Amino acid sequence: MSPKPDDFLRPYLGYGDIILRSNFGTANYNGLQVQISRRYIRGLQFAVAYSYGKSLGIADEDETNISIARPLKPWHYAPSAGNQIHNLVINYTWDLPKASRLWNSGLVRLVFDDWQLSGENAFASGDWAPVLITTTDNFDFTGGTGGQGQDVGNGLRVVRPRIVGNIIPSNRNAAPDGAGSWLDASAFARPARGEYGDEPRYIFRMPGINNWNLSFFKNFPLGSGRRRLQFRWEMYNVPNHTQFGIAKDVTGYPGIDNTVRFDAAGNQVNANFGKATGARNARIMQGSVRFTF
Repeated sequence: MSPKPDDFLRPYLGYGDIILRSNFGTANYNGLQVQISRRYIRGLQFAVAYSYGKSLGIADEDETNISIARPLKPWHYAPSAGNQIHNLVINYTWDLPKASRLWNSGLVRLVFDDWQLSGENAFASGDWAPVLITTTDNFDFTGGTGGQGQDVGNGLRVVRPRIVGNIIPSNRNAAPDGAGSWLDASAFARPARGEYGDEPRYIFRMPGINNWNLSFFKNFPLGSGRRRLQFRWEMYNVPNHTQFGIAKDVTGYPGIDNTVRFDAAGNQVNANFGKATGARNARIMQGSVRFTF
C-alpha cells in the first residue's frame, strides 16, 4: 500500500488543517556568567566577559508548529538554535605612551603623541542546526504533509534521517575545496517506509566565531579648549582568517550544506554535504576624520 494524504486521516470530513493554539511547552537555561572590568585609569580600561551555558527546549520561538503525530519530548526537545556553549568577549582601550617623553620636539608631538588603541575580541561556540533529508525519487515515507521529508513551515519536519554512527568526522573541515567535511555523511541513513527517523531537532553545532577587531585613533588638539581633530582607522577581522558557516542560506539555516540526499538504493548522493556555503566577511578597513568642539 502507498502512503495516503492527510485527508484520509481527518476526523472531521470536509475540513482542512485545524490549528490549535496553546501556551505550553518547556525550556530551561543553566549557565555560568563571569565579568571582570577595569575602569579608565592611567590611560587604560578593559573588560572581559565569559559565559558558559546550555539552553534546551521544545521550540525556539513563541509561535512554532508542533507535530501531534510524533512524541513531544524525543522529537522536539533539543538545544536551542542560538545556544552558544562558550562565549568570551574582551574589549579594551589604551592611551599609547607619548613618544615626546623620549624625544621632546614639535614634530614628534605632532606625529607620535595622543594615539589611542581600541579593540574587541570575540570567541564563541557555533549555533545549533539540523540535518534535512531529501530523495532523488521523491519517496513518501509516512504519507500526509511532509511525508517526503521537506520542511513544511516553522521548522516542522515530520521525517528525519536515521542516525547510524558518529556524525563528526575525524578530518573535520568545512572548507568547500578541502578534503574533509563538517559532517560525516556515513552517519546518516535513509528511513524505511513508515519510519520517520530518529534525528533530534538540532543535531550539530556550526563552526564557532573567532574574531578580532582593532581601531587606532590619533587626536590633534586644537588650541587650549576642547576642540580637537581625530583621525580614526578601524579594522574588522584583523587576521583576515576565514570563518566558515556563519552566513545563512535561503532555507534560513546557517551556511553549511546540511541536506542529505538519498537515492532509491539508500546511497547518500549530495557531494557538497557538510561543506560550507557561506562565511563571515573578510578583513574590512575604514578610515574617517572627526572634529570635536
